[in-house]
Amino acid sequence: MTEYELLITDVDNTLYDFGLFFEAGLEKMLPAVSDELGIAHERVVAELRDAFRARNSIDFPFVVGEMATTLSCERDERRRITDIAAREFWDGALRALKTYPGVLATLSHLVHQGITVVAVTDAPIHEAVRRLHALSVDKYIAGLAATEWFKPAGRTSSVIAVGEMPGYHRPDHRFKQLRRLADDERKPTTAAYAWVLDAFRVAPSRALVVGDSPQRDLAPARALGIRAVWARYGSRNADREPLLQSVVPFEPPEARHRQDGAAADFEAVDSFAELVDLLGLRQLRFPLEDA
Repeated sequence: MTEYELLITDVDNTLYDFGLFFEAGLEKMLPAVSDELGIAHERVVAELRDAFRARNSIDFPFVVGEMATTLSCERDERRRITDIAAREFWDGALRALKTYPGVLATLSHLVHQGITVVAVTDAPIHEAVRRLHALSVDKYIAGLAATEWFKPAGRTSSVIAVGEMPGYHRPDHRFKQLRRLADDERKPTTAAYAWVLDAFRVAPSRALVVGDSPQRDLAPARALGIRAVWARYGSRNADREPLLQSVVPFEPPEARHRQDGAAADFEAVDSFAELVDLLGLRQLRFPLEDA
């Protein structure tokens, strides 16, 4: 019988490849925005960078509505273009939104073996929920900690409500426990993990955390006495995401460090399915592969 009760999992680059997801969305969205606004691709990229920088996040789905050229349009036209861009992005991104091999089968197995699974992410809550749902992962998730949704940004505020976001699903009542994290509760603080342990009444020694970032996912888990495992398979490859690299106005924290060096002090897995052994669970008689 396993000594563990709880798996806390990161989302981006632990359950799916965020870079490929975002790259596919941009591939579909950028030409549409260029056509609608009548401006060159290079200008769209530059204005997107500025808008992402103003939001301090690339996760705002209505960012095209806050580009300089779009802001010069009348409100109805701005709304129309913003809606087109959001839908084009989601349509493209959805085609590349797939769990890593073995994730769904492993989650199903863990839940059937009595392990509670909770997701902790710095993604804004409505983005996290729509991705988890589109991945068919949310049915295995008992709890979610994600960041607060974006606040209005003055005259540049979105002209589209969050409920109109393509793929939108209300987070309320979808999980047994739900936490909207304030800015000072984001990783690498221990706040989200401490909330999970308290909400599910699990001791640190009976929990395991898995994530792709040693600094943001694993270090705070270890600080609380939680076993921390590096999702080595989730390492990003910038060569596969040139559009994403072109519009991101800042480096993610993990990009400023050598992941291998920072992760050397942690256990590592090369597939999500390897967690079954680490949790001390009985393996299935057939390989943990998704249908």
